Amino acid sequence: MKTLLILMLALTTFANAQTGDKDEVTKIVGNYFKEIQDRKWDKVPDYLYPKLFEGISKEDMVATMKLIDEDEDFSTTFDALTITSTSDKLKVGKEEFVRVHYVMQLTFKVYESNDDGVMMTILLNNFKAAYGNNVKEISGNKIEVFAPKTMIAIAPKGTSDWKLLEYNRSNPEAVEAFLPKKVIKKFDLD
Repeated sequence: MKTLLILMLALTTFANAQTGDKDEVTKIVGNYFKEIQDRKWDKVPDYLYPKLFEGISKEDMVATMKLIDEDEDFSTTFDALTITSTSDKLKVGKEEFVRVHYVMQLTFKVYESNDDGVMMTILLNNFKAAYGNNVKEISGNKIEVFAPKTMIAIAPKGTSDWKLLEYNRSNPEAVEAFLPKKVIKKFDLD
């Protein structure tokens, strides 16, 4: 009986630890999403996996993100960013990993132009190529995108300093440069 109680206590403690990690990841991802929706581009890199900045500076990344607000041909609205699931934590080497599935709902509005709809056609075709039936034209100048996405939360083992790495299915080589093969296999990222 005593052994059964100890086993139940251990399993409960383990389950609570897993839930705590998921709650922490969910909170961080939620904060990240809020910064995006509020267009606080200077804060977004604080949430990202530091190894990303070996290939691009934070300043260049922020400048690129700010272009979203400066483009005169179209506007982007981040209507919703919703987590749909998180995995259990996976420990590999000196880091821990959690897969986060989410849906990003965007609306793109193309402003009047003299291109006879060429810009709209290009955007619509690009989004349909990336997201298939999750893209719809809602008027002659608006496109709505429901993009199922995946990111990986990464923290040094034993900490709650979670940083985020977006997974791009069309460029798996980029993710392979940052993630161990065990993580790629376990989270079905190959």
